[in-house]
Amino acid sequence: MDKLQKHNYYVRPTILKAVRTSMASWVYLAHPDLTLRKEFTTTLVPLILSRFNRPIEFQVAPETENLDTDQGCISQRVLVVRSAYEDTETIRSFFMEAFSPESNMGIGFLARYTFVPSIPVGNCTKNHLVTLLQMQQQFHRYMMWMGLRNIDDELPLLPLENSDPPQQ
Repeated sequence: MDKLQKHNYYVRPTILKAVRTSMASWVYLAHPDLTLRKEFTTTLVPLILSRFNRPIEFQVAPETENLDTDQGCISQRVLVVRSAYEDTETIRSFFMEAFSPESNMGIGFLARYTFVPSIPVGNCTKNHLVTLLQMQQQFHRYMMWMGLRNIDDELPLLPLENSDPPQQ
């Protein structure tokens, strides 16, 4: 087991009922360990069902994305969308449409994320994919996560030193 972890191989259960799965896309600006993955499923499953009149299973889970560049290979742990092999293109096109700026699908708070295809598709070239993965590396490098413990619900709100009092 230590040898597997040394080479970044991790064993995790899968919820997909498929023999072969394929990566459809990954989620830009989502932290693989801190993002609530269940929210993707609860928001998107009804949209997929209404769009295709059948359930299409997908899974959102952390994985390592590897891209070959002219300077070598670039790797980053990202939040990946996987589906059954035969549904990969369907899910990829649905996610790209749902999360496009022109979308009117009502995805709520998920709209802050961008889905990046796992392969060059349409106007998204390999250079775009490499640039987005490099930007995701920067996001991970500078992201800070802070948790608060033992905070009382009845804390008073204190004004900042340089802030004006609220207008009444």
